Amino acid sequence: MISDVQREDVEVLLGEALPWGALAGRSILVTGATGMVGQYLIHTLLAVRDRTAPARIIAMTRRGEVARDLFSRDPRAGALEILVHDPAQPLPPLPPLDYIVHAASPADPAAFRRDPVGVIAANALGSARLLEAARERGAVFCLLSSAEVYGQAKPDGGERISEEAAGVLDSLDLRSAYPESKRLAETLCVAFGHQHGVGYRIARLAHTYGPGMSLEDPRVQTYFMRQALTGQDIVLLSSGEARRSYTYVSDAVCGVLHLITAPENLTCNVANEKATVSIAELARAVLARCPGTRAQLRFAPGQPETIRTVAPPLLDCSRLRALGWKPRVSLDQGIDRTLRHHRAWQRPARRGVAVAD
Repeated sequence: MISDVQREDVEVLLGEALPWGALAGRSILVTGATGMVGQYLIHTLLAVRDRTAPARIIAMTRRGEVARDLFSRDPRAGALEILVHDPAQPLPPLPPLDYIVHAASPADPAAFRRDPVGVIAANALGSARLLEAARERGAVFCLLSSAEVYGQAKPDGGERISEEAAGVLDSLDLRSAYPESKRLAETLCVAFGHQHGVGYRIARLAHTYGPGMSLEDPRVQTYFMRQALTGQDIVLLSSGEARRSYTYVSDAVCGVLHLITAPENLTCNVANEKATVSIAELARAVLARCPGTRAQLRFAPGQPETIRTVAPPLLDCSRLRALGWKPRVSLDQGIDRTLRHHRAWQRPARRGVAVAD
């Protein structure tokens, strides 16, 4: 399915000054097709196909039924091939490919405790198998990584962190299953590039939100919206002072497309630097865009945490901007668009989860 908001977002993406011609006649495989970024990327590629005609678009997912439902209302979905497969498992026979975009990875913090082995497999084994497929086919490989790879890296002099920074992670912390496996996936890209000449692009995404993220997701950007839409209080287990950058999904996808079509191996941060707010400020911004909601912001420090989150550092995106990218959607606009999508397409679950910084 594709909502009016998603359709509008795709139309805006089509108007971007991207080197669309680089995709003409190309075959593209996207894993994680039912994830928020994966589905937006596929909707956009299907629309681009009408103009510059990528030869083939293949969506790899473990959830075939969900994928068929997601894309069934896209008028261009007849051109999409859905391949039901877990990229962490040995790959089935694949056609010739020009681009492989690996967007398949659990990003829900609850999954890091529920299935840390699966998280590691998706990022490490999945990347290794797909990089080998890229080597065999001469394809460019694009990894959707995370700002969490920076771990405890701190900017000097209050400046934002650039791609040269190397953070510190505790390998014995169970939650490190996600960022450590993302780091290994990045190293695999560099290794395949060095040893086998595989072209690679790495997108380190900051907090991304928008239509396509389930309201069941426990991350703060969706937790706040779920509570506001259902009239339930937002409960913070801290002062909510931690600051983060939030990127609307169409801006993130635009960044990925700039990176995919770049002429050389590149690693780029993807974040809306202007949409940097504290956790408490984000909660208030969501509530302000739900007039009439009964929900209020409450603080309950000292209560047991149900979801432990890690705030990645604030990122410097000058490298991506040098490719011509800039975010178009402000935080207020992104919240409005996401709420509009959820009001039209989803019935929010009536349950609350308290979160901390």
